[in-house]
Amino acid sequence: MIGFLQKGLLFFVLLVVQVFFIDQLDIGQANFFIAPLIYGLVIISLPPSLEIWLLMVLALIMGLSIDLFRNTIGLNMSSLVMVAFLKNPLLNTIFSKDGYDPLKELNFTTIGWSNFLFFSLVMLFIHHFWFYIIEDFHFNRLHVLLLKALINALISVGFFILVHLITIKRK
Repeated sequence: MIGFLQKGLLFFVLLVVQVFFIDQLDIGQANFFIAPLIYGLVIISLPPSLEIWLLMVLALIMGLSIDLFRNTIGLNMSSLVMVAFLKNPLLNTIFSKDGYDPLKELNFTTIGWSNFLFFSLVMLFIHHFWFYIIEDFHFNRLHVLLLKALINALISVGFFILVHLITIKRK
């Protein structure tokens, strides 16, 4: 129960940072390429043992919350539900069952730095790519969307590192 309250607080903090800080940054023409979506951390780090329907409902609620603030009804919700849907199959494809404990949340300490960086980069790339494909709604500049998704996934992973370094309990 405490873990879900912590994840709820983390989502609220990420929502505030996304809406009131990241979305408000004005870096000129670089705004087209640099627009990371950081709130996916919550869905990515939830334990794999969580039922898929519950994970998708949480993703739907989180995405709708972001959409209401960003005035992008459906974009964030759709991309987060896609991440929730693909999370466990990709986790099982990338890692063996012995590579992680399904009862523990996914972070740097439970699955290791390189594993979590790779997994979160793949998940964030999917999240960003799905978001930008739906946002543009055409495939004329697919190479630009792929590059944009990769750049923002890398920025988001860097932000995840910072968040995990702040929130990991020291032993």
